[in-house]
Amino acid sequence: MELETLPITFAGAYFAPTVDGSINGNPTKALIDLSAYDTNVEIAALEAMGITYTNKFAGYGGGRMAYKVNLDSLKAGASNGNGWFNAFAYEDADFGFRIGADFLLKMDLEISLAQKYIKFWNPLDCGAKHLAYWDADAVIIPYTVHAEDDIRPLFKVRINGHEADAMFSPSTAQSVIDSDFAKKIGLVPDAPKTMAAGQPMKPWLAKIEQLEIGDEK
Repeated sequence: MELETLPITFAGAYFAPTVDGSINGNPTKALIDLSAYDTNVEIAALEAMGITYTNKFAGYGGGRMAYKVNLDSLKAGASNGNGWFNAFAYEDADFGFRIGADFLLKMDLEISLAQKYIKFWNPLDCGAKHLAYWDADAVIIPYTVHAEDDIRPLFKVRINGHEADAMFSPSTAQSVIDSDFAKKIGLVPDAPKTMAAGQPMKPWLAKIEQLEIGDEK
């Protein structure tokens, strides 16, 4: 049973997918991010709304500091929550909060970036039916989750013939490979078909001969 359809708008220089949301009743944009295990809030949005937050309590990857905020309501479509949330200062953010897997996957989720919408579903009497109603030949890919408190979907892909766990991240501007895995399959910085990317985190670019996702190549 379809619960709700939300239109997607693409924001910022990287065309990040967002939907309409609200923080304590204040309208804002919410970034769709299945690569985030938890939903978190943007500091500048809190300050613009006059919502107070705690002092810094911990460092996250890349030296970024996390804060805490207690909200009466954090809403995006059929997803709604309250209580304590992590808060970060994102550079040049075009959104008020980031919707993570903990919010998005409370219900069955359908995302179409091409058609610019997300849908929330309540599965009823599905049985063995083909759920991809938009395409009878759609590829079905099983996924797993890492832990009870981290329900980000992980699925198998093959990169140049090597199997790897992958994560769907609609908010990420480009595909990224873990550096340890890249080195393991020979995509080291000084290997042929690689080059420095010129970014602070010292990534490098590599040409992939073949990426396989299910039967798609």
